[in-house]
Amino acid sequence: MNIKQLALSSVFLLTLTNFSIFESASTVWVSAAHAAQDSLISFKPPVTGKPTRRVGGGTRSAQNSPALAVLTTEQTGLTISSSPTLYWASNQVSSQPVKISIIYTLPESKDMMQPVFEADITMGKTGIQALPLSHNAIELQTDIEYQWSVSVKNPGMEGTEQTLISRGTIKRVAPSASLQQLLQTAKPRDLPEIYADHGLWYDAFAAVSQLIAEHPDDPALREMRASLLSQVGLKQFAQLTQQTG
Repeated sequence: MNIKQLALSSVFLLTLTNFSIFESASTVWVSAAHAAQDSLISFKPPVTGKPTRRVGGGTRSAQNSPALAVLTTEQTGLTISSSPTLYWASNQVSSQPVKISIIYTLPESKDMMQPVFEADITMGKTGIQALPLSHNAIELQTDIEYQWSVSVKNPGMEGTEQTLISRGTIKRVAPSASLQQLLQTAKPRDLPEIYADHGLWYDAFAAVSQLIAEHPDDPALREMRASLLSQVGLKQFAQLTQQTG
């Protein structure tokens, strides 16, 4: 091989190497773009005109201040599940037990509250926590609004004690015929978007949380859950979804 042929060969190899690098970089960029696109789902709450039901969790707190929130919409969140999973979050671990309760108002008397579930649980970690109602043999009746809350006593300054509390509401509704048809052929990865598109907050949040449990290293799923929280005014707690299951 003469000098001219050697030079041309070197140029060819350099060009081929650069193309390979460009192709690899393009593949990474496309994969990242697809991941970002997968995480963008829009929650469409039903238009009810009802007042805000959620209490606590939506305000901006000082850095390192304890914060507690039920992870639901400002108005009543919907589900089609008879025994959904309720999610709540805390940015700090408390040595005190967390009290969780579920109540509903008797239809014949708006002043009488019927307890459904009460428990004190130990908080072992910060971040997003789950309460599967199926594990406690709790079934929600259709078209009844339930109020649920989480609270914990927190030591304040100068020996005082304050109680952090957050409340939200949930209502089970019957699925439409079109939704039932969609769910028959839907893949697990499609469920968060389907539920979000139909205004079913608890089902959408549970579906993406289940996917995170199955694929904990998938950043797109965590971005999807963080996006849902931000859309309902819980941006303060969205960052916790990057840290916990």
